[in-house]
Amino acid sequence: MLSLPLAFKYSGLWLGIFLLIIMCVVSTYCCRQLVYSAHYISRIKGQDRIDYANVMRGAVEVGPAWIRDYGYAAKQVVNVNVFIAQLGFCCVYFVFMADNLQDFFAENANIYIAKSVWMVILLIPILAFCSIRKLSVLAPFAFAANMIYLVAVGIVIYFCLTHLQPTSNVVKFGRIRDLPLFFGTVMFAFEGVCVIMPVENRMEKPQFFISWNGVLNSSCLVVLAVFAVTGFYGYLAVGDAVKDTITLNLPDQP
Repeated sequence: MLSLPLAFKYSGLWLGIFLLIIMCVVSTYCCRQLVYSAHYISRIKGQDRIDYANVMRGAVEVGPAWIRDYGYAAKQVVNVNVFIAQLGFCCVYFVFMADNLQDFFAENANIYIAKSVWMVILLIPILAFCSIRKLSVLAPFAFAANMIYLVAVGIVIYFCLTHLQPTSNVVKFGRIRDLPLFFGTVMFAFEGVCVIMPVENRMEKPQFFISWNGVLNSSCLVVLAVFAVTGFYGYLAVGDAVKDTITLNLPDQP
């Protein structure tokens, strides 16, 4: 999310907000189709709950006759793609944390440590947290992390809203050759699609997940609002000087 101002640099201010809305609508529609498909496959298979990969397997096995024997292979293709996607997201988070720690210590304590060394240092506590199997144990850490994240987002948005430039200082419509960079960054921001089925499967009343005012539509609307504000005003505040993540553009002094 904090890289969205950079995405707006590639797309331009007005084109970026338009494409962001379109991509959110398409993403929400695809998530709804995934849940509908899961419900259909569950009814056919006589199962109460079904995971992401087994939706694909069930869809293939009830599809045309020539493809029905490839259900297991299709399931594994989905599993591999989900694994690669999640691994890639985690790699980006490592780079994000290393970038910000390197910048913080270099600017405030005159301590320069290579980014690769920061990644090794971060690996130790992260492996420890990943070794915890019980969600009840992780819950306090997750709550604390979410609170810190909300504070950080609030600081970024406050910075953006108090340092706005005239719209004439920024690009309105970017170059077509830069749009793939915009799409890649925005698709990364919408990486929560992999948790759609686990969340729906664990709800006490799953019928509220895809109702018109249910969990999916409401959460996507909130996400779109936060993303739009961060991307739009972040780029408008920093302009073409925006870095890989806007936290690196924050001033060193209050």
